[in-house]
Amino acid sequence: MISDPNRTTPSPSQAFRVRGPENWRALLCTGANMLIVGPRCALDAFLAAAADDMVKPAWLVKPCEDIPTDRGGTLVLYDASMLDEQQQHSLGTALAATDVANLQVVSLSEAHLWHADGSPSLPLDLYYRLNTICLELDAEPERRRERRYVLPRSTDHSKRSEPQRLI
Repeated sequence: MISDPNRTTPSPSQAFRVRGPENWRALLCTGANMLIVGPRCALDAFLAAAADDMVKPAWLVKPCEDIPTDRGGTLVLYDASMLDEQQQHSLGTALAATDVANLQVVSLSEAHLWHADGSPSLPLDLYYRLNTICLELDAEPERRRERRYVLPRSTDHSKRSEPQRLI
Protein backbone atom coordinates (compact mmCIF):
# COMPACT_ATOMS: atom_id res chain seq x y z
CA MET A 1 0.00 0.00 0.00
CA ILE A 2 1.40 3.37 -1.00
CA SER A 3 0.62 6.42 1.09
CA ASP A 4 -0.47 9.58 -0.63
CA PRO A 5 2.13 12.34 -0.07
CA ASN A 6 -0.46 14.99 -0.97
CA ARG A 7 -2.90 13.85 1.69
CA THR A 8 -3.34 16.38 4.46
CA THR A 9 -4.33 15.63 8.01
CA PRO A 10 -6.96 18.00 9.34
CA SER A 11 -5.85 20.31 12.11
CA PRO A 12 -7.26 19.46 15.55
CA SER A 13 -9.80 22.28 15.33
CA GLN A 14 -11.14 20.81 12.07
CA ALA A 15 -11.68 17.39 13.66
CA PHE A 16 -14.62 18.62 15.76
CA ARG A 17 -17.34 21.22 15.61
CA VAL A 18 -19.32 22.91 18.35
CA ARG A 19 -23.09 22.48 18.25
CA GLY A 20 -24.55 25.95 18.04
CA PRO A 21 -23.05 29.35 17.23
CA GLU A 22 -20.65 29.58 20.20
CA ASN A 23 -17.10 30.81 19.73
CA TRP A 24 -15.33 28.27 21.92
CA ARG A 25 -12.00 30.14 21.96
CA ALA A 26 -13.65 33.32 23.28
CA LEU A 27 -15.54 31.31 25.90
CA LEU A 28 -12.35 29.50 26.98
CA CYS A 29 -10.56 32.82 27.38
CA THR A 30 -13.18 34.07 29.86
CA GLY A 31 -11.60 31.88 32.53
CA ALA A 32 -14.98 30.36 33.43
CA ASN A 33 -15.19 26.66 34.17
CA MET A 34 -16.32 24.65 31.17
CA LEU A 35 -17.92 21.28 30.58
CA ILE A 36 -17.16 19.91 27.12
CA VAL A 37 -19.38 16.99 26.06
CA GLY A 38 -18.90 14.84 22.98
CA PRO A 39 -17.39 11.69 21.53
CA ARG A 40 -13.84 10.92 22.70
CA CYS A 41 -12.25 11.68 19.31
CA ALA A 42 -13.84 15.16 19.34
CA LEU A 43 -12.79 15.74 22.97
CA ASP A 44 -9.20 14.78 22.12
CA ALA A 45 -9.24 17.12 19.12
CA PHE A 46 -10.68 19.92 21.27
CA LEU A 47 -7.96 19.39 23.88
CA ALA A 48 -5.24 19.57 21.23
CA ALA A 49 -6.76 22.71 19.66
CA ALA A 50 -7.40 24.47 22.99
CA ALA A 51 -4.09 23.75 24.75
CA ASP A 52 -2.41 26.98 23.61
CA ASP A 53 -5.38 29.09 24.79
CA MET A 54 -5.53 27.63 28.30
CA VAL A 55 -4.36 29.55 31.34
CA LYS A 56 -0.85 28.34 32.14
CA PRO A 57 0.14 26.00 33.65
CA ALA A 58 -2.38 23.43 32.44
CA TRP A 59 -2.67 20.05 34.15
CA LEU A 60 -4.32 16.95 32.73
CA VAL A 61 -6.08 14.97 35.48
CA LYS A 62 -7.02 11.45 34.43
CA PRO A 63 -9.27 9.04 36.33
CA CYS A 64 -7.68 7.83 39.58
CA GLU A 65 -5.24 10.74 39.79
CA ASP A 66 -5.08 13.15 42.67
CA ILE A 67 -6.62 16.54 42.01
CA PRO A 68 -4.23 19.26 43.15
CA THR A 69 -5.85 21.74 45.50
CA ASP A 70 -3.00 24.25 45.58
CA ARG A 71 -2.37 25.12 41.93
CA GLY A 72 -3.62 27.87 39.70
CA GLY A 73 -3.87 27.60 35.95
CA THR A 74 -6.09 25.13 34.15
CA LEU A 75 -7.16 21.73 35.42
CA VAL A 76 -8.35 19.55 32.56
CA LEU A 77 -10.46 16.67 33.85
CA TYR A 78 -10.02 13.97 31.22
CA ASP A 79 -13.22 12.15 32.19
CA ALA A 80 -15.42 14.20 34.50
CA SER A 81 -18.09 11.51 34.60
CA MET A 82 -15.63 9.17 36.37
CA LEU A 83 -14.77 11.42 39.35
CA ASP A 84 -14.77 9.40 42.56
CA GLU A 85 -15.79 10.76 45.95
CA GLN A 86 -12.24 11.76 46.94
CA GLN A 87 -11.69 13.57 43.64
CA GLN A 88 -15.03 15.36 44.00
CA HIS A 89 -14.05 16.51 47.50
CA SER A 90 -10.59 17.69 46.34
CA LEU A 91 -12.08 19.50 43.39
CA GLY A 92 -14.63 21.23 45.62
CA THR A 93 -11.80 22.29 47.95
CA ALA A 94 -9.73 23.64 45.05
CA LEU A 95 -12.67 25.62 43.65
CA ALA A 96 -13.52 27.06 47.07
CA ALA A 97 -9.92 28.08 47.87
CA THR A 98 -9.50 31.83 47.83
CA ASP A 99 -5.71 31.66 47.85
CA VAL A 100 -5.48 29.83 44.48
CA ALA A 101 -5.54 32.46 41.77
CA ASN A 102 -6.74 31.94 38.22
CA LEU A 103 -8.04 28.39 38.54
CA GLN A 104 -10.09 27.26 35.55
CA VAL A 105 -11.51 23.75 35.27
CA VAL A 106 -12.14 22.31 31.82
CA SER A 107 -14.09 19.08 32.21
CA LEU A 108 -14.22 16.63 29.32
CA SER A 109 -16.96 14.02 29.25
CA GLU A 110 -18.54 11.69 26.73
CA ALA A 111 -21.90 12.15 28.48
CA HIS A 112 -23.65 14.87 30.40
CA LEU A 113 -23.14 14.74 34.16
CA TRP A 114 -26.62 13.66 35.18
CA HIS A 115 -28.35 10.36 35.80
CA ALA A 116 -31.19 8.93 33.71
CA ASP A 117 -33.71 10.37 36.21
CA GLY A 118 -32.35 13.88 35.58
CA SER A 119 -30.44 14.27 38.85
CA PRO A 120 -26.78 15.34 38.71
CA SER A 121 -24.17 12.62 39.14
CA LEU A 122 -22.10 14.98 41.33
CA PRO A 123 -22.97 17.04 44.39
CA LEU A 124 -25.17 19.88 43.18
CA ASP A 125 -22.76 22.73 44.01
CA LEU A 126 -19.88 20.96 42.22
CA TYR A 127 -22.10 20.14 39.24
CA TYR A 128 -22.99 23.81 38.74
CA ARG A 129 -19.40 24.98 39.27
CA LEU A 130 -18.14 22.61 36.57
CA ASN A 131 -21.01 23.34 34.23
CA THR A 132 -20.69 27.16 34.12
CA ILE A 133 -20.31 26.98 30.35
CA CYS A 134 -21.36 23.80 28.57
CA LEU A 135 -20.31 23.08 24.99
CA GLU A 136 -21.47 20.08 23.02
CA LEU A 137 -19.12 18.79 20.34
CA ASP A 138 -19.66 16.63 17.29
CA ALA A 139 -16.87 14.76 15.56
CA GLU A 140 -16.40 15.51 11.93
CA PRO A 141 -17.74 12.52 9.95
CA GLU A 142 -14.33 11.22 8.84
CA ARG A 143 -13.03 11.37 12.44
CA ARG A 144 -15.91 9.73 14.32
CA ARG A 145 -14.29 6.32 14.68
CA GLU A 146 -10.85 7.58 15.64
CA ARG A 147 -9.56 7.50 19.19
CA ARG A 148 -6.29 9.24 19.83
CA TYR A 149 -5.88 8.37 23.46
CA VAL A 150 -7.26 5.36 25.22
CA LEU A 151 -7.15 5.55 28.98
CA PRO A 152 -8.02 2.51 31.02
CA ARG A 153 -11.11 2.92 33.15
CA SER A 154 -9.86 1.71 36.47
CA THR A 155 -11.75 1.76 39.69
CA ASP A 156 -8.68 0.88 41.74
CA HIS A 157 -8.26 4.17 43.56
CA SER A 158 -5.46 2.88 45.79
CA LYS A 159 -2.97 3.60 42.99
CA ARG A 160 -3.31 7.35 42.65
CA SER A 161 -0.75 9.40 40.79
CA GLU A 162 -0.01 13.04 40.11
CA PRO A 163 -1.60 14.82 37.13
CA GLN A 164 0.43 15.29 33.98
CA ARG A 165 1.43 18.82 33.01
CA LEU A 166 0.11 19.69 29.53
CA ILE A 167 1.81 23.02 28.93
